Amino acid sequence: MTRRAAVRLAGLVLATVLTSAGCGDGPSGEPGSDSPGTGSGGDVDRVPGQVVRADEAALSPDGGALVAGCLDDLCVWDTGDGSLRSTYDGGTVVAWSPDGDLIATDERDGDRDTIVLLSPDDGRVVRTLDGHPAGEANEDPEQGITTVAFGPGGDLLASAGHDGTVRLWSVADGATRGVLRTASDAPDQLSFSPDGERLAVAGPDAPTEVWDIPSGDRVGTLGAEPQGAVSFSPDGRLIATATRDAGSDTGVRLWDAASLREDRAFPDPVHAFLLAFSPDGETLAVTQSDDDAVLLWPVAGGDVRRLTGHEEPPRGVLWAPDGSALYTLTGTEGVLAWDSASGDLVRRFEVPLG
Repeated sequence: MTRRAAVRLAGLVLATVLTSAGCGDGPSGEPGSDSPGTGSGGDVDRVPGQVVRADEAALSPDGGALVAGCLDDLCVWDTGDGSLRSTYDGGTVVAWSPDGDLIATDERDGDRDTIVLLSPDDGRVVRTLDGHPAGEANEDPEQGITTVAFGPGGDLLASAGHDGTVRLWSVADGATRGVLRTASDAPDQLSFSPDGERLAVAGPDAPTEVWDIPSGDRVGTLGAEPQGAVSFSPDGRLIATATRDAGSDTGVRLWDAASLREDRAFPDPVHAFLLAFSPDGETLAVTQSDDDAVLLWPVAGGDVRRLTGHEEPPRGVLWAPDGSALYTLTGTEGVLAWDSASGDLVRRFEVPLG
């Protein structure tokens, strides 16, 4: 069984055991609401079970499109109206290049999980990179690549895998630029500093590490338990991390990026899942594993806002490049768009049909 087929099978199995999630009160006529959508799918019906891979998504640099895994494909939506623009062959991880010209995803090829660079315009394969070992085809489909991230200059791509490495690739020719052997057996979260000089690496079984890209040396380790999410702030001064450990006395921390010392912590313990800085760096959005509210934390101080209206705890969270909107993802609801100022639900994106 290929990795992609395994992902589709998992979604279909979930569909048999999960009840259908209603569409809620989306605006009439919006793609993904109870009314017929305007995208390529025609009448949009809610598909029971998990239809979107909610923890891997990316926005185009101009904010006009969003890509995420859906069943055994990659779905590309128009963020303006929520319509499903295209579906391409793809895997379970995804990143969009800073110049907007490439989408990176993965594909099983024998005993390798390769990286495939696609054209966003038509899904054409532009280049294939060697990737990571993935074991035998009939083994656990979660082996192989866990996540990918483009460097801010767009000429470098980082991939993490179950082989305990982070691999650096030249986007131009696919050549290996370096291999970072991490303390984690399966690093699965990556974040580049804005200048592209450093890379923060998080995994489920080791503290978060910070690496120097030019030298390939580990700069240091954050002094906390393993973290499930990591992100550099837009100005590069802070690193945000979140732990999913239910026994932790705090779920979200901010670290000084220069000293790697803890700067401050979220005021209350939370079971955080993923997080994202607003483009101006003033707000940190946090999804939770046990609560359907998205937390909006003013990192300089102030009251935490709760963005509510999901039918299940969301996983992925992305900010529009201008900060005006937030996009959240759940497995059964798909993609939801929110006004970041008011916290109002703007639209539900068209749901892919199984």
